[in-house]
Amino acid sequence: MDNEFSGKPFKLGARKTVTQLLCSSIIALSLFWLTCKERKPEDTYAFTSGTPKRCPAMPALRPKSYTRDNSTIEMIVRDEAFRTEAIAKLLGAVGVKTESFDSHLCPSQYPESYSSFLDFHQYLKDAYPIAHEKMQLEHPKYDYNLLYTWNGSNQTLKPLVLAAHQDVVPVNPDTLSEWNHDPFKGFSDGTFLYGRGVSDCKSLLTSLLKAVELLSQDGFTPSRTIILAFGFDEEVGGRYGAGELGKFLLDRYGSNGIYAIVDEGGAAIEKIGDTFFALPAVGEKGSFSSQIELYTPGGHSSVPPDHTGIGIMSELVTLIESSPFQSKVYEENPFYSYLQCMAEFATRDESIPCGDIKHMFKDVGAEERVLKWVDSHRNLKYLAKTTQAADIIKGGIKANALPELTQVTVNHRVNVGSSCNVTAMKILRDIQKVASSYDIGLVFNGLGIHEPTQNGYFNYTAMGFLEPAPVSPVVGPVWSTFSGTIRHVFEDVVFAGKPDTQVVVAPSITTGNTDTAHYWDLSENIYRYKFATFNSVLDGHAHSVNEKMPIDSYLYLIAFNYEYILNSNEESRSG
Repeated sequence: MDNEFSGKPFKLGARKTVTQLLCSSIIALSLFWLTCKERKPEDTYAFTSGTPKRCPAMPALRPKSYTRDNSTIEMIVRDEAFRTEAIAKLLGAVGVKTESFDSHLCPSQYPESYSSFLDFHQYLKDAYPIAHEKMQLEHPKYDYNLLYTWNGSNQTLKPLVLAAHQDVVPVNPDTLSEWNHDPFKGFSDGTFLYGRGVSDCKSLLTSLLKAVELLSQDGFTPSRTIILAFGFDEEVGGRYGAGELGKFLLDRYGSNGIYAIVDEGGAAIEKIGDTFFALPAVGEKGSFSSQIELYTPGGHSSVPPDHTGIGIMSELVTLIESSPFQSKVYEENPFYSYLQCMAEFATRDESIPCGDIKHMFKDVGAEERVLKWVDSHRNLKYLAKTTQAADIIKGGIKANALPELTQVTVNHRVNVGSSCNVTAMKILRDIQKVASSYDIGLVFNGLGIHEPTQNGYFNYTAMGFLEPAPVSPVVGPVWSTFSGTIRHVFEDVVFAGKPDTQVVVAPSITTGNTDTAHYWDLSENIYRYKFATFNSVLDGHAHSVNEKMPIDSYLYLIAFNYEYILNSNEESRSG
């Protein structure tokens, strides 16, 4: 049928020959591969070499000031007055509603959509006056961006960038009754803090400002410039926030002009056997979304076809979910180093296949057993596989009218070592199977693969490509300083009084994406880690109902930022 779908996204005139269809298919796949091979929106990157084949565990690193006088750290974690003040200021930040929606309107054209961020800025100025007095504040490109600079005395040292984001995911009005406390008022029960953004990620943002204030009050003056970079649209990709902050910093400091960048990360620590593993992410999975549309003939629902567009799309979603991506640990994936750390240090957990881990790239059977073990653990399996999640579905407008358009959006997080091209091809094959079963056409990224029929056609668009991030090196003084500070705060502060507690800092990856995708040019040392005593994604209900964070964990976060700034400013450790 030639023109039944005219006026819709795809229109074919005369029927194509087999050769033409084959050429279109080859062109479509070739163009998609060329686009998808990008490691960020603008440039092409390769993985950073230097990841050792063993566990890169480093000793604890204490600032010189800690050994002389650790009274500030003791105050942060023990003093009730400080605790009360810190809680109140974080909950006050939660109370300013800074939601980001998928519409992601341009700030220049729709400033009214971002007015709440100006309210948030005023709140921060009132709550953290010393930080605003001490640091220079700029708003690159948009008034809603926050860039604080504390200039160091030694301009030969590369600056340190500490990042967070101001925005939060929206609260679904339909789930408000499921919240134990108003998500935008914030609440403390004496053990946990509750509210939208309390975990992701206003706790990180406010902890950085508070650490700066404490350092200033203690008379600290940085030798290395300290930069706080707070975008405002991370939850929708960071185009206007971190995207502009990254360009601004690149113009000011140049390529690889930053000492290190630290941003949020969800899986802060895991206990395996009697060993604690702190898990800073030195890599990040790729991501993109599959937007699938199905156009079918309309009509009265009293004379329906055997399968409506909604029924056919449901079959596709079932097929996609019933054929998940298999786990695979590629050697460049930092998760491999994490496994090596397990094999070396988690010796009291007999369930860990230590021998197989050590031989997994030499023995196919060993690799299969390791992957089976990984798949059985909720906290591990997503570090070794590409994921697919059907998140949005729409179809039909009236009960007695057949749907003419059915849509589904599937979000993917791409395994380190794989690619968005490989992922999209799997989804394309799934669509082809269903299209073939129902004699339906197929369009892929604007080019015809199979011609529309009288039954309709699928229109598949793979959008928002971001390949897995370059892997940061885990050798050298920059890694030693960062990982050593993590171990110091866990062993000397969190587990104070428990000298037999073992903490291993092991590199890993994030399952989600962060603003660091816009900072790849600035530094090879990018760490995604929010110091915490719990997993904010799995246990903190980030992006979900009753988002929460332990109060003690928030105080430890302030202490970590305080200590890391000190350690990174001791020039003998500068790298």
